[in-house]
Amino acid sequence: MKNRMKKIIDLMKKDLKHGSSWYFDKAIELLSEVEFEDLGRVYKELDSIRPMATLSNISEVIGKLHNKYELKMAIDHLKNYRQKSSKNIELFLRKLNIRSFVTISFSSAVLTLIKNAKPDLVYLMESRPGNEVGAAFREYSKHVDTRVIPDSSICSFIEKVDAVVIGADGIYGNGIVNKIGSACLVACGSMLGQPVYAIAESYKAGIECPPLSYEVKYACLKKTVKIPLFEKVNWEKVNYLVTDIGIYADPVPAMMTEIRGHFIHGMVDQR
Repeated sequence: MKNRMKKIIDLMKKDLKHGSSWYFDKAIELLSEVEFEDLGRVYKELDSIRPMATLSNISEVIGKLHNKYELKMAIDHLKNYRQKSSKNIELFLRKLNIRSFVTISFSSAVLTLIKNAKPDLVYLMESRPGNEVGAAFREYSKHVDTRVIPDSSICSFIEKVDAVVIGADGIYGNGIVNKIGSACLVACGSMLGQPVYAIAESYKAGIECPPLSYEVKYACLKKTVKIPLFEKVNWEKVNYLVTDIGIYADPVPAMMTEIRGHFIHGMVDQR
């Protein structure tokens, strides 16, 4: 395997901070370095990097390729899909009238909301132990008044805003996967009667949530515990799912098959 390909794969395997859109872009970058003869090995590597719908969906697409010309076409289609997805989700996010919200972690989708809906205020949870608050604050505060709050204080701040907003590492029939703390944030928002929005591109959709195996060590008072970095959020507490193919009110599991199909069939139809 070429050195450049190996570096990309190693980077993807070691990363603990970036979300699915970053992995989508890295997968395209990886495929652009691949000779068709190496595609089978890269296919296996993609499946072993991390359990997420984005990589599984790309693997399904490239697993059906037969020659180098189809590989080149698939890379072009993936790039085009990514560009169109970004443009379309921007259009839907501009329609949202959310002047203030509470969110967690860093999400490129939430950043897109901030840039396009132009809210006045964002409360950003510390998001421990993911350690993303610094990057999130730097990016969000370029566009909106962003204030970091302790994770334990979210109920107090949810009462002061228009909505709760989360991004998504993946959207599945049995729930949303996102950084640890998201379930608590969504549950508090639902309990307090605030609308809960989840934002995710269609290429993040899968049928069933994969095993959540990522854990990090957290030390306090000379004791250490392992904490999962991701968790599942149930659909019944989410009021709106915003995607690049539409805004879904009161999303239900069956919708994820439709959303995933839009990506998979779109790739197949273009070949």
